Amino acid sequence: MTTHTSDVVFVGPTAKISDLQKYLPKADFLPPIARGDLYRARANGARRMLIIDGVFSQTLAVSPREVMDVLKDGAEVAGASSMGALRAAECWPAGMKGYGSIYRLYRRGILTSDDEVAVLTNPAAKDAAITYALINVRYALRCLERFGLISEPQSRHILRTASKLHYSERDLRTWGTDADISEDIARKMVAFDLKARDANLAARFFSKDQAPKQGLRRIAQLGPQQRYHGSDAKFGLTEDELKPRLLRWLFGSGRYQAYIWPIVIGASDFSELQALPKDEQAETTREILVKVMAKKLNDFDSLAQSFWFEMAFMDELEAEIARWAAAHTAHSRASDIMDAQLRWVQEEIAVRHGLSDWESLRSEVSDGKLFGAIPIVWVEDACHAIAANRAARSFGKMRNSTDHGAHKQSDISCFRPR
Repeated sequence: MTTHTSDVVFVGPTAKISDLQKYLPKADFLPPIARGDLYRARANGARRMLIIDGVFSQTLAVSPREVMDVLKDGAEVAGASSMGALRAAECWPAGMKGYGSIYRLYRRGILTSDDEVAVLTNPAAKDAAITYALINVRYALRCLERFGLISEPQSRHILRTASKLHYSERDLRTWGTDADISEDIARKMVAFDLKARDANLAARFFSKDQAPKQGLRRIAQLGPQQRYHGSDAKFGLTEDELKPRLLRWLFGSGRYQAYIWPIVIGASDFSELQALPKDEQAETTREILVKVMAKKLNDFDSLAQSFWFEMAFMDELEAEIARWAAAHTAHSRASDIMDAQLRWVQEEIAVRHGLSDWESLRSEVSDGKLFGAIPIVWVEDACHAIAANRAARSFGKMRNSTDHGAHKQSDISCFRPR
């Protein structure tokens, strides 16, 4: 059995180990993280773990629940750039730290899909990246625009072309012709690597943090099949207790959108779409969805059961329960919620519901329901839960989640839809 030093870094194609070693010379560097790897690293003595890269396609990805288990056992977990940024954006309420622009973009809801950071790798070449991450395309194009090396129309054309491709097809050598990317522009684009920049920034700040003073506590019970003693995937609640809470949270936070379509698409209301011109179908689809949701929410228990089955089918049930629990960890313990914190959370939630800001969201409320379907009290409860958790952490009641490497708003706003 390998015994780790205090620090472990999971990294693959995003950054060179030699670059990260400048900041973390004593760390153990492991391949991209997969399901169970965090448990194993903790069981083998790791006290601090930095996640940069992770697998997610043919192998199960590290789950939010695994992160929460290891955090609760007394370890420190941080993330950046790729899989690390995704999990940090989900698990920051439970104490996971996040570093860099990509983490902030996910946490604010500006980025929502893992397609933004995904790349195809070559196992025969030490998992070197074969394709180009979409987030790097966005970053490179914006930088080239600012330097006057590319026009805005050309930038938009390249981005549209890249966005339509599967992550495994974003090879500059193959799709560059369709996007009118010259060899000179392609070479310049590769030079702007936001994922690598965030990884190096994460290593620099991670090296300055102090390792947790507490030693291993319940580590004998940790493992992919057996978690720490006294806990379970439902956080001590029964299935019947969880279903209504989880449904209110999903609709209030806007996360319902990941599961709603398989549940509603069979409704007869959608049959009228076929007779409409294509340019009218998108708007009408949204109107029908709202109408169908309103009907299904009237049968609350049945809808809660449908969501439960859908999340279980997608192997996301435990992850969604963990997200709900993380957001509500300090809800009942926060002594105060700052107005600025609540306003910021409201803006984030509005974006998740597909609206530009909180004011726009409020304008869509009628008879106490958002879009005429979702009780606004559910949305407000989700906002207060997250804001209360954030306030508690600010006041030192929970593990500090300082966002090292924060960038100015102007650095982030460039990734918003234009």
